[in-house]
Amino acid sequence: MENIFKYLVVSFKGICMGAADVIPGVSGGTIAFLMGIYQTLIDSIKAITINFRLLLKGRIGAFLKAINAKFLCSLILGILISIFSLARLMEYLLIHHPIELWSFFFGLIFLSSFMVLREIDKWNFTNILFLIIGIVVAGYICLISPSQTPETYWFIFLSGAIAICAMILPGISGSFILLLLGKYAFIMEAVTDLNLPILITFACGAIIGILAFSHFLGWLLKKFYMPTIAVLSGFMIGSLIKVWPWKVVVAGDAENAALTVDRPVWPGHFEAANGIPAELGGAVIFALVGIALVVILELSLKTRKRVRIRSRSQKPNRGEKSIKIGNIMKYIVKFAVTLSILLNGFLFTEVASAQDDGERAEYGRIMAELVKIREQPTAEVMLKAALMRQGTDYVAGTLEVEPEQLVVKLKETDCILYVESCLALALTAQGNDTSYNAFCDNIRKLRYRDGKVDGYSSRIHYTSEWILQAEKNGYVKEISKEIADTPLNQKFSFMSKHADRYKQLASAPAEELQKISGMESELNSHDYWYIPKADIEKYASKIKAGDIVGFCTSNEGLDLSHVGIIVWLNGRLTFIHASMGSMKVWIEPRTLQEYANSISSNKGVRIVRVL
Repeated sequence: MENIFKYLVVSFKGICMGAADVIPGVSGGTIAFLMGIYQTLIDSIKAITINFRLLLKGRIGAFLKAINAKFLCSLILGILISIFSLARLMEYLLIHHPIELWSFFFGLIFLSSFMVLREIDKWNFTNILFLIIGIVVAGYICLISPSQTPETYWFIFLSGAIAICAMILPGISGSFILLLLGKYAFIMEAVTDLNLPILITFACGAIIGILAFSHFLGWLLKKFYMPTIAVLSGFMIGSLIKVWPWKVVVAGDAENAALTVDRPVWPGHFEAANGIPAELGGAVIFALVGIALVVILELSLKTRKRVRIRSRSQKPNRGEKSIKIGNIMKYIVKFAVTLSILLNGFLFTEVASAQDDGERAEYGRIMAELVKIREQPTAEVMLKAALMRQGTDYVAGTLEVEPEQLVVKLKETDCILYVESCLALALTAQGNDTSYNAFCDNIRKLRYRDGKVDGYSSRIHYTSEWILQAEKNGYVKEISKEIADTPLNQKFSFMSKHADRYKQLASAPAEELQKISGMESELNSHDYWYIPKADIEKYASKIKAGDIVGFCTSNEGLDLSHVGIIVWLNGRLTFIHASMGSMKVWIEPRTLQEYANSISSNKGVRIVRVL
């Protein structure tokens, strides 16, 4: 019974390692060290190749005993149970409770690094140098950009070999290495879907990798014990960058979340950038829980010989230290001060200056309210965003910068940018990622053809094309035909005929003009419908608050001269818009019918429903 309980405990430790390994930034090796099984794990893995001849001779029993098979099987069982059962849970926590989860692991790794540092008897130049090297290497790995890589079997095999080596190193996350290799989401999907060919290939690479690396690591621990411990300690300290609870995304591929690049920021910057609370109180509590777990585990081991990473062939050369809570707190305070200086002076400066604080603050103000109603229909969330932006200055031409690039403005706008940004705010509030970067991505998907910024001609210039792309992406549906069923004789040619009116086209090569002309030809192949302005009141009951309204112009070659968002106010159908007349965003005091009648060139309206 005692042996059964012993190996059940080992399986539980394996479950803890597996749970850590599925989170990018957290190392299973850290957990193994914390649980007091690190040296046993390394020795058992090394023993597989050393004693493989026993297996070849048919001495299976002797081989299993030599490699400590009961320990390995119990541990591997726990890891597999964790990976296949907790993968979805970890994914859920990363999406819905990321601050609490990262805070827990930050506290756990934070104090665990001290447990490793206590192994170093003498601090000389060599040990300090290797500690710094470990910190720098781990920090650099945490900050570099993930890459896109092939999904061929040879690369999956190689990914398994590399990732497993990281998994047994304290402080280096195997999952994060998979992220850097562009294979984290791919492997997690294979685990969820039980894609056996992929999993078997990955497992074979992992087996080969861990057998080879365990010998190398064991040799380092035997020959260069103190420098190796210093490097491992540095790995753990450097990895704190990745598990810092508050981050903002500063670059990456919006179509693939695994390829984004984030940076740590202070809680205040996090709130302004992401538009969601920093949850500082909860973060502190969960960090303390992680710290408390380390203290409890260390105290549980103090009555027996403290587990050391030192190779079993090397005898300890000093007496064992008993843990004291006072000493731990003293170390924590010293380390916190050092870490604070490091993070404040090195990591946070880039992000703080990367975006305009005023725009981010405005985004944070709006998003903080929108996330409270994120479960409501998108049109209602969009209308809430629109109403919150009353009084915003009307400014034309904000996108006209060279070279062409994504420009995002919330504190100044024109009519189409106002509607576009309000829809993007609503889509972001209802998504899994409510960061400022996610908002910018939604703007890009709405504004640029197929969401790709590739010169002036890649930007959508006609509102009709903006509607068509938004329909294609499933954001909206034009309902003008369903309401009035009146065909609109619409032809597009204004930009190609008047290229001299556009600075970017006036001196553009012929190829750029051909792209504009080709885009107009494509738009001319579609059919359009509208509500004649004389019939607006007639069909008013079919128009809802939050619908997008576009005003059709009789000017040759153009489609819509103005846009806004429908508002029902005291039983009157009107709209909120960025008005050139008032030079600000306001709710139009006239009804929709009255406004349309006041514009001689207006033929009627088109109505687009937000889905």
